[in-house]
Amino acid sequence: MQAAILTVAATGTALAFTSTPAPFIITSLAQAPPQLISTCFSDSKSSLNPSITRTTRLLGKSSSDENSSILKEGRLVEFTSGSSNNKKGIGAIVGKEGKRNLKILTSTGRTVSVPPRSIKHVVPNGRVDVSDVTQIEEHESAAAAALLDDMEMGGQNVMEMWELLLEEDSENDASTNTIDLITVSELLLGDSTSISCYATKILLTEGVANYCFKELGGKLADATMYEPRQVHVVENMRGQAEIEAKEASKWDEIKQRIDDITSNDEIVMDIERESDEVQAALLSLESLACLANLSPEEVQREEKGNEDVASAKQFIQNIGRRATPETARTLLISLGIRGWDKHTNMDLIRLNIRTTFDQYLEDAAIDIALNPPPDLDKDFRMDLTHLSAFAIDDASTKEIDDALSVEILSTDNDIPIHSRLRLWVHIADPSRFIELGSPLDKEARKRGTSIYLPTGTISMFPMSL
Repeated sequence: MQAAILTVAATGTALAFTSTPAPFIITSLAQAPPQLISTCFSDSKSSLNPSITRTTRLLGKSSSDENSSILKEGRLVEFTSGSSNNKKGIGAIVGKEGKRNLKILTSTGRTVSVPPRSIKHVVPNGRVDVSDVTQIEEHESAAAAALLDDMEMGGQNVMEMWELLLEEDSENDASTNTIDLITVSELLLGDSTSISCYATKILLTEGVANYCFKELGGKLADATMYEPRQVHVVENMRGQAEIEAKEASKWDEIKQRIDDITSNDEIVMDIERESDEVQAALLSLESLACLANLSPEEVQREEKGNEDVASAKQFIQNIGRRATPETARTLLISLGIRGWDKHTNMDLIRLNIRTTFDQYLEDAAIDIALNPPPDLDKDFRMDLTHLSAFAIDDASTKEIDDALSVEILSTDNDIPIHSRLRLWVHIADPSRFIELGSPLDKEARKRGTSIYLPTGTISMFPMSL
């Protein structure tokens, strides 16, 4: 047995009564069984919606049917799906698939297969014709419209109901005042049809004031119950919600700016005008974009523990796009960041290969070319300038660092013997100009080799050498 307070719609009279194991809504004084009424308060009226019953703790638990018995064909349910089970939707059960899974018909006409544990809510009074998706669409449309109205009103109705329940708690010296979904639906939307019940649930969980009520867990067969959160909890959650809303607004502005630039080839993003946070995020896109030509396994390996990649993916998600390497690459090209174009060599960036020299290294190389240092190995060198040297390079090659010569050996009387030849391999000696341990020597050691690409050469030393 459970005590409760009820306001009769026809008279505005508040009744204190004791519920039975089969709870019901009383819409007129005549419907209230005399043996249940314990107190009558004639001066108590509902401020939210005088045309409906105002009740708390009116609906207790329904019959103790198991979940399997309530999940029948035609029942409207809210479910989750996706690899992370984070996609929420509404649909109608159309049957079973396999031993355990349920087939759910969605408003798009598609059916999805989900395990029973993915059913998060059974819509009260929700039964539909499984051959028609119109009724499912009506539930989704009603929920969307309710959220829009709620946003325009700043969550006022939900807030008023929350305040009223807290006030009743104070008056009745009760620590917790629960309310069921059907009653909330009548208070907020004026009826308890399945459409209104679903819209109400969406308001309580996704509306502006979604922090006011806590949904109580239980079996699917039970009526969904809510309890108002305490004032200090709501204030904390409201403050956090305002911070998140401000953050979302900031990213909406950035998203719009990026959309405008990417849709116009003549506009390039001026990174310097962005905040430090956005600048860092935009530059981190390179770390993700340079993975675009790798296999999924290689991408996964490169992403592990890479903070720049994580930052880039978060940025892309914040502007409402798929956080993939190709998305990052497309953004860099579209925004004109760091001169990215469709020919940018992503492997050079990924491997952190330097393509230019610092100015002090360029200056050192020019100074050496103009003022060669003494040749410390002069006495050990052999003059082979009389030999014709052949380099296997094309005409545009600037860095000729190896060549071949063939010398025909002669007999004692200087008669050529064509059966004996000497092959000379000539290799450039950087140590002739580069001092051991000098800045140019250290830079060359870091690079390890010159890199030859179809688009050009990245040399170990500045080209002036």
